[in-house]
Amino acid sequence: MRERHRAFAPTIEDIVTNPNTIDVSEAVLKDFVRANREELTERFKRASSRYSPAERVRIGYILLRAGEPSGAQYFIEALEEGDEAAKSHAVQALRFMPPRTLSRPDSIRALALLRQRLEDASQNIGERKLALYAILSLDLDEEREILLGLLTNPEPTLRSEAATTLARVKDPACLPVIREILAPAPADEDDRYFAVNALLDLADSAEPEVAAEARSLALREIDARLGCAGYRAANDVWRLFDVLERLPPAEQKLVLERVMGSRLEEWVRGFALERLAKLEEYAALPRLLSALDDAALRRSAVKTIGSLGARAASPAVMERLERLFATAEHPEETAVLFDAFVALGMVDDPAVTAQMAKLDPWRRFTLRSRAAGMTLDQLIARLVDAAILDSALVEGLSAEDHEEIAECWRSGDAEAALCELLLRCKGLHWFDAEDADVPPDYAALLAVLAEIGGQRVGFECAHLEPSEDKARDHRLTLLINGLPARLPLRNAGDWIDVAGLLDGLNAELARQGETCRFVTLHETGQTAQIILGDGAKLLALQQTLDFPLDADEVKRLSQEYGRHAPQS
Repeated sequence: MRERHRAFAPTIEDIVTNPNTIDVSEAVLKDFVRANREELTERFKRASSRYSPAERVRIGYILLRAGEPSGAQYFIEALEEGDEAAKSHAVQALRFMPPRTLSRPDSIRALALLRQRLEDASQNIGERKLALYAILSLDLDEEREILLGLLTNPEPTLRSEAATTLARVKDPACLPVIREILAPAPADEDDRYFAVNALLDLADSAEPEVAAEARSLALREIDARLGCAGYRAANDVWRLFDVLERLPPAEQKLVLERVMGSRLEEWVRGFALERLAKLEEYAALPRLLSALDDAALRRSAVKTIGSLGARAASPAVMERLERLFATAEHPEETAVLFDAFVALGMVDDPAVTAQMAKLDPWRRFTLRSRAAGMTLDQLIARLVDAAILDSALVEGLSAEDHEEIAECWRSGDAEAALCELLLRCKGLHWFDAEDADVPPDYAALLAVLAEIGGQRVGFECAHLEPSEDKARDHRLTLLINGLPARLPLRNAGDWIDVAGLLDGLNAELARQGETCRFVTLHETGQTAQIILGDGAKLLALQQTLDFPLDADEVKRLSQEYGRHAPQS
């Protein structure tokens, strides 16, 4: 998240005089420095002796962001001469510096300074780790020598960092420390986490003995966690499933069966069931039917039955799924069951239709559109008629894209098919409602909204008057189709007031006599999906096809157009 700054550019004198107090956004500063790179580089160089170490770190950042490699010199100077705070910032800067910024001599100079901090036992462990990360970012031949030396360091965290780093390049020298971390005696949880990652790397070693030991350690780790109930243990086992793939199928099955019967959290036991079924394919059906009786494994069993496809839709399977669907109460369980019916090619089963009220808007749309026998081309015609899609953009859809979306539609994944169609024909803007700016960048959002649905609504001169008081609204002034408007927007930090923005825009469009309205599709997360269409026909689509509009949008459209919209 970033605070807003003044938008106009600084002067060269501003930057050279006070590099730490430039009140402009990073984007504006970057563009300005790029345009004046040579002069700024020379001015900084002439004034270098008067800058504090903290200012030198800032100068280094400024120059490097503008593509001037000499900026890295200022980090080294701050590391040589600065106080502890400046040195820490310089190390951080060196760590995230673009690769190969420094010449070989300067890299060796930086390495010597960083090794001092790494080997200084009086430094806190966080600073020593940061120094190690900075050394690794230098990409020097001396890197392995330093890591090998750290394998015997008295500080456990540094030993762990060195070992897991060497494991990433499958260096067997790390194995003694990996064994030590994974020994039965208690170890730091973070160290254990990265040691488990190391096993994933070493299991692919070209040296058979190293790969075999990594697999053996992985199996021991899985067995050691079978009696644990916490998330950390479950997550470790889940990550180690990738090592199991290097084992013969019979050995994999034995381990996965032990995981299924363990005290581990439900989700990882479910993953074990899914992997077992992947190994056994249709032979897994008896196991999966049995798992339907286990509440902890039921959702994974249903999902896995669906993944087997239409061949798995035996009378016994369908009878069990129908009974579960009739009694399901949790929305997530209902959704998993419905998706299984779709995957099995049984979405038209009367048992599914009878439970339509349980489904979320997207799945009701799937069911209603299939019940109507609607093809993709028929859906497109309805969307064009409702002014959600522009006919010219639809005609520009390639035959390959059309067939890809049609195949998705025929498979029963109506949500994926509709979203892909809308995105490829510029009929949808899908974004995270938590913005990067405080307050959010509404002007940028409006610029994108003006592009959807065939550019039928124009926005100009958008300007936000932010409120410093969280209890008071922001004010957005703009031109909508050339006419002035002023919209109140809730002050919610970096969150976009999507509902307030669309309510304001739609009220102005109604005042102008326009029939189009901005609406959101059903979404349960923090993203928003905005489309534009004829308001009355949007409501008709929802009433006839359960078109997946957000529930609040359906209520608002019903209030505006009456309970019954014109049928399209």
